[in-house]
Amino acid sequence: MCVVGLITTLSSHGIQLKSRKTDIMAGAPVKTAIVRLMVESHKVVVFISPDSIKEELCQFEMDLLKQRSPKDIIVVGVNLDSAYAALSALPQVVSDILLESRHLTIPLGICSGSEANYNAFILSLADQLRVCE
Repeated sequence: MCVVGLITTLSSHGIQLKSRKTDIMAGAPVKTAIVRLMVESHKVVVFISPDSIKEELCQFEMDLLKQRSPKDIIVVGVNLDSAYAALSALPQVVSDILLESRHLTIPLGICSGSEANYNAFILSLADQLRVCE
């Protein structure tokens, strides 16, 4: 899954998604820019994978999530089979979303099924991003 591709696909559904990978200018202070992106966003989409949980920048983002309402956080799992052992490294709100199966999962690999599964994922993500409670 490519972030730029996901952003482009969601924009065709009327969703504007910003990312630290695409919306932070080279040379800008990354952590300051991440804070700005999160503060300006109505909702935050968090991609969790076994590798990302270990990254220092991901931990910084997780700390920022502690100040958000759970209804404003959308968790997307990427290859999470082995990540549940690392849940203690996540803020309670993210762990709860994962443990209660209120997260989305990106269909990847041979077992992902088809393009239809990916399209269903995109529609679910777009629906959750549209909900403004």
